[in-house]
Amino acid sequence: MRLTRTAIAAAVLALAGCASAPVLQAPPVEITGEQVTEYWTPVHDTIMRPMGQSRLRSGEVRPHADKVTVTYLIDSNGRVHDARVVSAEPANAYAGWAVDAISAFSYQPAPDNPGRVPVKPTQTLTLLPGPPPTP
Repeated sequence: MRLTRTAIAAAVLALAGCASAPVLQAPPVEITGEQVTEYWTPVHDTIMRPMGQSRLRSGEVRPHADKVTVTYLIDSNGRVHDARVVSAEPANAYAGWAVDAISAFSYQPAPDNPGRVPVKPTQTLTLLPGPPPTP
């Protein structure tokens, strides 16, 4: 019985690791955000997700960053991995909204990318003024 539990636990851990690992059929090409559509096409046009908030230790809500530069990987299956903030303005504002937005995308290969070349774009996102859209 102990061997069975160990085998099941190992299989679950192995499958969990496979699901989150990027698939790379070639080394990723570093590109700008404007070049993404040369390699990959977004599957969805827009994403409307509720924006998270970040609270300071004092309980105050931290304002959202107006402009956030992120880098991320689009793997050979069109999935986004390793999204992270490079910079944000203002620097101490909440920039997690940009990582959430980028991470929600999935892509299909562009016509000129039949080999599914993975890319690593760096892109700047700007938060539009006004209240967030309602779904």
